Amino acid sequence: MKQKLTFVDIALNAFQHIEREKTVLDVDLMIKLEFTPPTWKVWKPKLIQKLTNVKLSKTGTEKGDYTKVGISYSKKEDTWKSTEFLE
Repeated sequence: MKQKLTFVDIALNAFQHIEREKTVLDVDLMIKLEFTPPTWKVWKPKLIQKLTNVKLSKTGTEKGDYTKVGISYSKKEDTWKSTEFLE
């Protein structure tokens, strides 16, 4: 039986996947998160709202090397992108 995920779980999974891949096509993210096209149509605007308005901290490979990671969504290109900001 598949475990039921909360919106926070889904948003964090999406964030981690986009951060790891740097650029992700919208359809690939839908498939990765196991959404169907009808459910993606409903949840995608909520994910855009959540992910594009938060920056998460990330510790670099060297001690004391901290960055923040932000996510952006391009409607024109239908892509999600991660950007790192030095702290």
